Amino acid sequence: MVKILTIIFCLIPINFLKIFLLRLLGHQISYKSYIGVSFISLNKMTLGKNAKIQSLNFIRINTLTLGDASFIGRLNVFNGPLDVVLQKESRYF
Repeated sequence: MVKILTIIFCLIPINFLKIFLLRLLGHQISYKSYIGVSFISLNKMTLGKNAKIQSLNFIRINTLTLGDASFIGRLNVFNGPLDVVLQKESRYF
């Protein structure tokens, strides 16, 4: 159920509302982070301060951890039984 609600909430265009709802599901997301409109299906998401996930990504993995000021660009695909970790100030275009 968490995965389905995460998918739905990540499609909301209003970032503050999206982060608030995802935090209610148990994801650890800083209010200073940004999540664009993307398909995101995972069990656990952790986003540090000023972390960004741009729009139009397809992310279907187990866990996603972005450190402070980390960045995932547009039009990326993460698919499979993966645990993705981007350390502080990392970039993935």
